[in-house]
Amino acid sequence: MAVTSGFLLLFYTIAAMIALSVFGYGIVLAGGVFCLIAFLIQKWLVSCAFIAVILLVNLFTRSSAVGIIAGFLVATGGLTMGLSLFGEMLGIPWLGSIGRFMVSGASQLCTLTFSGGVFVQVLLVSAAWMALCYVGSKRALAKKDV
Repeated sequence: MAVTSGFLLLFYTIAAMIALSVFGYGIVLAGGVFCLIAFLIQKWLVSCAFIAVILLVNLFTRSSAVGIIAGFLVATGGLTMGLSLFGEMLGIPWLGSIGRFMVSGASQLCTLTFSGGVFVQVLLVSAAWMALCYVGSKRALAKKDV
């Protein structure tokens, strides 16, 4: 799934650049090609973590519907927004800042202007979620028949 995600991300980027050129819109890369490559790497890392979360939910629940709902909540940022609103409602403002350490929060940090700190944060958040989902998936596979 990670390889497919990488190919689709690359294909979409190339197709979008071709379409922009064909329809007469200019392609503006604020930080140049290097920043575009760094952006694509960040988005690919986040998509790998996203895939790992969906697979983990599917392995634990054995339900495609629950996996789709979990994927929707993670991909749209509904989970991080819900935490932020819940924190505001209960007077716990730091609860909203936890979103930066979730998959959708890391995805929102990616921009076409390179920042070393953001790149490292996205890398660490994605790696942590993939490792967490790997451990959880191993446990799910050890306890449940697939």
